[in-house]
Amino acid sequence: MKPNEIALKINTYLKNAERDKTNCLYKARAYASGRWIYIVYVTYQGRSHLSRTEATQYLKWLDQNPDRFSRHHSVLQNL
Repeated sequence: MKPNEIALKINTYLKNAERDKTNCLYKARAYASGRWIYIVYVTYQGRSHLSRTEATQYLKWLDQNPDRFSRHHSVLQNL
């Protein structure tokens, strides 16, 4: 999968999670730039960039847990 395709899929999950007010996300989005996939939402953690491998792992987790949302920091720490 290309970085922009990964970002688009992650972005869909982020937008859905943002609509659920219990997730405390604001202006959530994902986008690709070069070889990096950026995950952005208003938090105290700021912006993060993921390698294609990390973004693919996060997307795989989101695909396997469609009814749950977890920020990428938590998911990647537990993989």
